[in-house]
Amino acid sequence: MVQYKNNQLACGVIVLGVVISILLSPFDKYFFGNFTFFWGPQAIVLVVLASAKMKTELIAGASLIMLIYLCVFYFLAKNSEPMIWLFYIFSCPGILVGAFAIGFITQDETASSTFRLFAYGFGSSFIGLLLNVAVIYFVS
Repeated sequence: MVQYKNNQLACGVIVLGVVISILLSPFDKYFFGNFTFFWGPQAIVLVVLASAKMKTELIAGASLIMLIYLCVFYFLAKNSEPMIWLFYIFSCPGILVGAFAIGFITQDETASSTFRLFAYGFGSSFIGLLLNVAVIYFVS
């Protein structure tokens, strides 16, 4: 029963990410390209995490931070130069590194609550994202 609720949580956050990506994409002839650009990095990160058999709560936490990052970045870069979106693409691997780090640390934890693992996934992905953004900012 608990695993079913964990899958619902992860699927709910992932579906929310898809819906937000659809809503942020302009409904014109470039819709599919924009949608793929917005949600593609998220999909790649989620597929890699799922294929590594990470816990669903960690995947849900990483998915939520990616969703928040997309929304914040969209509204900050909305009227900026189009090349700024490369910053979005190059900063997504930090989320993956953060999620992998906490995934390996909590690999043997079976008694952890759903919320705790979700918070671990969210927090570690956020820290990985911040470190990746800092590296990109200071290198460029």
